[in-house]
Amino acid sequence: GVRGAFEREGLRWEDHGPSLAPFRWATVGVCACDWGHEDRWFIAQCRKAGIPSVCLQEGTNVDFGPYPYRMEYADAVMLQGAYSLKYLNRELAFMTGNPRYDGYVALPRPADERVLINCNFLFNMGHDKGRAWVEMAAAAVESLGIDYFISVHPRDASDLAGIGPIVRSGAYSIFDQLRDCSMVISRDSSIPHE
Repeated sequence: GVRGAFEREGLRWEDHGPSLAPFRWATVGVCACDWGHEDRWFIAQCRKAGIPSVCLQEGTNVDFGPYPYRMEYADAVMLQGAYSLKYLNRELAFMTGNPRYDGYVALPRPADERVLINCNFLFNMGHDKGRAWVEMAAAAVESLGIDYFISVHPRDASDLAGIGPIVRSGAYSIFDQLRDCSMVISRDSSIPHE
């Protein structure tokens, strides 16, 4: 989604990786996570090249606080709302809101009960538990005789073979998925907020 947005705005961009070439022409480095080892390396390379780094608050569910000091490494942060500021001691922060939510309105429940099971085991946190968690949620819903589908985050690599039905998710498809369900089962995620 970010690539498409940059292209629509006519902005030159490149994914960071082993090549340091982009640091010679880039004017800003953007990351959605600034606390991982690779992310801190990226921020260090930005600083070495004299490029400011910005961490974008991707979801409302960022767990601020002590280690790993989320959203405290980049030079600036883009936050979805002022509430997040009370957890951060930052000199520079921008309030961006979340344009993803702009089109959301209250909708009537669908006529038939249908459950969205949100599978989002990301950043190497819980991949080994993802399948078991989804199986338990699906079994509970099946025992009630309710229709369901499993909405899988684009960066989730959980092995869900044999469990279903599976629907790939993303920022541009989640609204339709939420509109088509009457209940959400989720772990830590922005989906319940949406």
